[in-house]
Amino acid sequence: VKIELEDIKSEIEFWNSAIICYVLGAIPPIGVFEGFIRRIWRMKNVDKVANIKNGIFLVRFESVEDRDMILNSDRPFFVHKPVIMKPWTENVDCTKDSVRSIPIWIQLYLDFKYWGIRSLEKIVGKVGKLVKVDQATEKRRD
Repeated sequence: VKIELEDIKSEIEFWNSAIICYVLGAIPPIGVFEGFIRRIWRMKNVDKVANIKNGIFLVRFESVEDRDMILNSDRPFFVHKPVIMKPWTENVDCTKDSVRSIPIWIQLYLDFKYWGIRSLEKIVGKVGKLVKVDQATEKRRD
């Protein structure tokens, strides 16, 4: 059988607004993961959530814009484990990638005098790279 691009063009267009995702270190049941996705992205028009294989999920949004907003936003955590995401493409590899670095949330119990960005960058620099600070610190920067 020879499949032409025209034969699959509509399916490619349909799934273009989807992402492939999985939870690093866990394989949640589809019902639990779908509930989680629909709750955290309720404002982003999630159309479908499907289990591709062994804890790898396909999440389709109603628009590519919604998909791109999700991919460019903070990565969610599922029961303290990071959710790895990548855009779906017609040639996507639906396996779990080897992960070289992951974002983690650390909570530091510091005195107020250490809440400045300069001191936080120095302290966090010992364990990694400062990506984001909480709202209280963020408001002080404005």
